[in-house]
Amino acid sequence: MSGEPGRRWGLLLCLLLAGSWAVPSAAADPPRVVAIGDIHGEIEGLSRILRRTGLLGEDGSWVGGEAVLVQTGDVTDRGAGVRRVLDLLRRLQREAEAAGGRVEVLLGNHEAMNLVLEDRDVGAAAWAEFVERTSERRRRAAWLEWRDYQRSRATRLGQPEPELGGDARQAFLERYPPGRLEYIEAFGPDGEYGGWLRERRVAVTVGGTLFVHGGLSGAYVDADLESLDRTAHAEVARFDGFRCFLLDEGLILPFFNRREIFLAVDQVLQAAAADLGEGLSDAVRDRLGTIRASLLSMGEEWLLFRSDGPLWYRGYSSASAEELDPILDSLFSRLGVHRVVTAHTPSRDGRVQSRLGGRVLLVDTGMLSTVYRGGRASALEIAGNRLTAIYETEQVEVVAPPMESSPTAADDSRTPSPASALVDSVAVEPRRLLAPDGSELPFQDDDSVLEFLGQAEVLESEVLGEGITRPRRLLLERDGVRARAIFHSVDVEKPTSRSGTHRRLVGFWDSYRNQVAAYRLARHLGLDLVPPAVVREVRGQKGSVALWIENARNERERLEESLDPPDPLRWRRVFTDMRVFDNLIYNIDRNQGNILVDSTWRLWLVDHTRSFGEITDLPFPEHLGQCSRTLWSALRELDRPSLDELLGDLLAGREIAALLGRRDRLVERFSALIDSGGERRVLFTYGSPDESAVVQTVAEP
Repeated sequence: MSGEPGRRWGLLLCLLLAGSWAVPSAAADPPRVVAIGDIHGEIEGLSRILRRTGLLGEDGSWVGGEAVLVQTGDVTDRGAGVRRVLDLLRRLQREAEAAGGRVEVLLGNHEAMNLVLEDRDVGAAAWAEFVERTSERRRRAAWLEWRDYQRSRATRLGQPEPELGGDARQAFLERYPPGRLEYIEAFGPDGEYGGWLRERRVAVTVGGTLFVHGGLSGAYVDADLESLDRTAHAEVARFDGFRCFLLDEGLILPFFNRREIFLAVDQVLQAAAADLGEGLSDAVRDRLGTIRASLLSMGEEWLLFRSDGPLWYRGYSSASAEELDPILDSLFSRLGVHRVVTAHTPSRDGRVQSRLGGRVLLVDTGMLSTVYRGGRASALEIAGNRLTAIYETEQVEVVAPPMESSPTAADDSRTPSPASALVDSVAVEPRRLLAPDGSELPFQDDDSVLEFLGQAEVLESEVLGEGITRPRRLLLERDGVRARAIFHSVDVEKPTSRSGTHRRLVGFWDSYRNQVAAYRLARHLGLDLVPPAVVREVRGQKGSVALWIENARNERERLEESLDPPDPLRWRRVFTDMRVFDNLIYNIDRNQGNILVDSTWRLWLVDHTRSFGEITDLPFPEHLGQCSRTLWSALRELDRPSLDELLGDLLAGREIAALLGRRDRLVERFSALIDSGGERRVLFTYGSPDESAVVQTVAEP
């Protein structure tokens, strides 16, 4: 179906799988070990810190002698210099070996994603490093191959021939900017970087230290390190085998990513089940069913993607000593080590962290500082029992803290204000606001975003969808910065109405003002979940302008693609606070389409035009079982003067009174739950382990 080039490519891929996955052997204990955490394409910071540690000479060569460099994974994604980082590490690996030293680069969760073609965190700047002289010719050839594939696919699925004119061609070329095709090929099993990454280990011991990207949870406390490597390698080989089969059958093209592969398989199986299009043999149908089931189970069953697996586990940065001590005791006794070094979770202060009396060292300091505010390049030097954190301008001896504390969890003994709650809030990763080209916007805070939204020039405006409100997507520019936004101008009073859930609304406005009111209130409560929004006039029409969230999928798409959040507990807690917020603002129009998930797994709530109103009852009290401590504190602090000042230009006095009435009912409900079940069952803190004896969950929309 995809033509002979795709079939030959698939056959070559299949033949190459047999020779992959040799596991390197360990070397003797070195006198000096240097560990570096997440890099994410930050080539300049990496080079500077390697020179600072004495491993890299001014000419860029290895000068570390017999030292061992351990990089704990996540060299890929987010930053622009991924290719240069990979080239540097591979070269240093060869040079160190020749000098009697060693460079160990471990698998991180982002390498795992790249190896199964999950490219949601790869940006145009990283793809651009893979551009070659023939890239444009290659893109044109890929378009022709994709066009033929779409026609053959329609026949196979029993569908009418698709429109494949100039608009389709332009959309394809935008989806595959220069360098993306080369990037995908380079990370394949026979690619320049794919083959090397497929040899990386999951965990390694050097001297008396265990190194692993995320950490070994209780689920893997008895696993030997070689078995972890074999399992991880076998899982990527399994995915490669799936691609071999699908390429050979003409069901996919070589440049399809994981999402496109899954959709191709799913659509063929659905058509077969409905007896549409070309028939499938029993063998092919069974194989496709196996592939689909395996892709769906990645997040739950594959070591590479389980939230408690060694590449994703965050417990070493947040779990209590009571939870971690038994795990560490078992690991240390069995492996003959006395400390573990992990990364994966950036420290808030950009410093190497020590936990549990120095038994756990956390070395992800957010080297890519354009993404991780306050982050910086760092390294941990281990020389015998001496531990030294090395930064570009200083080096500090790492001393175990006198009292155990989590570097990422909030202190439950304090009552945070709404402002501090913005820090200890709901995101898995630091917030990244992106431009249409995938680069990060230069805004330092919400106020600078709001200023941009209110004053930037409107370059383009296009109508979105066929709904009643007819929002428009805008392209804005100011001082050389471009960003997209969504414009709502609907402003209709409805004395009575019914929502999609058939609930009757009284005294209801379907209004752009509610968009801005929802943002302001969420920000005031410490919920960094609603995109910044302002009221302004656009081409003679007044409405709301809210920042467009780039590179995001909605919740329906996430579920259809079976993408699992890296931290399920935090994810569930975000949904819990979302339910509290929706009850507060009387939002009965929440659905999977207006919940967005961006490339860092930050959740965004959009489309609040049909909120607020004059009803004081809670729309969904059955969804209220838990609440974060930060939101609980902020709710109780709400009063009429502060709300009049915050929302008086957007909501009528009766609406603000109703908002306070719903707040009172929320406080009454949670107070009763706390009285009956105890605070630990009802209130939680982001970053802390689950405190409730019985986890109380709410249904996701």
